Amino acid sequence: MKKRFIIILSSVTAIRLVIIAFIGLINDEAYYWVWSRHPSLSYYDHPPMIAWVIRVFTGVLGSSPFTIHLVGLLFITSFTVILYAWAKEMFSARDALWGTVTVLFTPLFFLGGSVLTPDAILSFFWVITLYAVFRALKSRKHFYWYWAGIAAGLGAITKYSIFFLPAAVFLYLIFSNENRWWLKKKEPYISFLLMVVIFAPVLVWNARNDWVSFTFHLVSRHNVYFSAGRFLRFIVSQMVHISPVAYIYCWISFFLLFLKGFKNKDWISRYLFFMSFPLVAGFSLSTFYTDALSHWPVFGYVGGLIAIPAIIKSRNKNKVLVTNIVLSVVIITVFAGQVIYPFFSIKKDPTNDVHGWSEVGKQTTKIYSTLPDESFLLCARYETGGQLSFAVRKEVYVLHPGRVTAFNFWQKEKELMGKDALYVTHSGCFYPPKNIYRFKSIKLLKEIPIYRAGKKVRTFSLYHCRDFRGTKRR
Repeated sequence: MKKRFIIILSSVTAIRLVIIAFIGLINDEAYYWVWSRHPSLSYYDHPPMIAWVIRVFTGVLGSSPFTIHLVGLLFITSFTVILYAWAKEMFSARDALWGTVTVLFTPLFFLGGSVLTPDAILSFFWVITLYAVFRALKSRKHFYWYWAGIAAGLGAITKYSIFFLPAAVFLYLIFSNENRWWLKKKEPYISFLLMVVIFAPVLVWNARNDWVSFTFHLVSRHNVYFSAGRFLRFIVSQMVHISPVAYIYCWISFFLLFLKGFKNKDWISRYLFFMSFPLVAGFSLSTFYTDALSHWPVFGYVGGLIAIPAIIKSRNKNKVLVTNIVLSVVIITVFAGQVIYPFFSIKKDPTNDVHGWSEVGKQTTKIYSTLPDESFLLCARYETGGQLSFAVRKEVYVLHPGRVTAFNFWQKEKELMGKDALYVTHSGCFYPPKNIYRFKSIKLLKEIPIYRAGKKVRTFSLYHCRDFRGTKRR
């Protein structure tokens, strides 16, 4: 089984390498690359790990889309290896292989391994934390709690969602007759303390900046109102990202883990249930009242998915597992294929985001060199600003009176007063400069059409804006 796993993982890795060789940066990757040029204890959108990692790897291998994608691939591949090792301790070798392959071939995990996001890094620390706590419970060796605390701490400076894990572990221990005694021991609490200590830089940064990151994630980004339609759309998105078959059987797995864990008093099933179901159910139910992005509960599915081959007893189990993988491969192929070549005509195709930036960068650099000294590059959106900054390898100012981004924390509007700007926007999210900025004059210099498969997919507009006088406050 180990040999089969190595063959499957090597094949998937080879496919991912081909994919990342043909695609540019997604908007968020370019945004995080800009962060890495401005080292900090934390950032507005996320903790600092992704910026630190990009800084290290691009410092060694150079700044290229392939290098940045490769980092995501390394983390998600390491996650898969550790997941398989953990699964072998819980199930038979056959069920461990099938369970790991089920996770590996979910579209979100498969394609998520081709780009670098906080989730790609978090996957690594998340599974180490789960595995370390599992080993502590299984072996009763105290030092595993410390490993869990360190891994969780590194996860905490990667993405805030890892704080669901200590809550889930605590909940499990309360309902565990076999392991409740750990609540009377110091090790779980030292483990959590280690996590908090490693998380300290994020706390320091937030304390210096009026706790803006916490406020953003907990309050300001949410529109709270009841919507059954939003809940249904979220469920559909989960079926696409996890695959319909895996999604349905994952919920069956949750139910069977609950029954086996509590009725049959199987501690492994109970552990997997608490490490998975509350997160998935919590995010799903929250969409009745607020927005939740489709990838937010992704790590909650790990416990349910990894257990599917072991816990579902059916004559048709192999047929179900194979059908799921085939369907997942179809979904993955459609998504990956659309990124490389636009087979489908989509009005607002997000795959267009990774194309055209090289040409835009060349044209922008050429025009920018003709502007007066001390002129600056300007965009209204962080997505455009990040991509343009990577394309031209220069500082790009992102100013919008109605939005806060990470750019606001190292860029000051006052220092730009009286200077000329080259403003860049595009038809995918067009912002006329006269609507949001005050300049003495604004002149359209050039329009750059971007084509894919012979069809124009968007047009970039470059404006020479003279004598900056501030943004138009709302």
